[in-house]
Amino acid sequence: ITGTPTTEGVSKVTVTVLGKDGNPVKGADGKPVTETFTFTVTTKDADKYTPEYADTLVTPGKPATVTPTFKGKDNAETKAPEGATYSIPSDFKAPEGYTVTIDPNTGAITTEAKPGTKI
Repeated sequence: ITGTPTTEGVSKVTVTVLGKDGNPVKGADGKPVTETFTFTVTTKDADKYTPEYADTLVTPGKPATVTPTFKGKDNAETKAPEGATYSIPSDFKAPEGYTVTIDPNTGAITTEAKPGTKI
């Protein structure tokens, strides 16, 4: 069974049990055997929270770190979801002479420019 839920909520799906031959398995009453499953669809945290980072001055030779604040769907300030992890997108490339890292547990981003790097 595959599908892409489009709304949050509790849903049920009923499936018919099939035998190895691909035909429905019949119960003692002669009717196909079915099984019902309940599942809950929730919005991904990435869709519910928006991290924001303050502008931060980077001085060559001195690492600069900024910690995110978060806003919820209603644009009100909130806390990060418990257990959230953070990463830099794999296609991100820091400018030449810069190193950018992210703390996977806090979302804090540290940027460092080598001494002599043009800013």
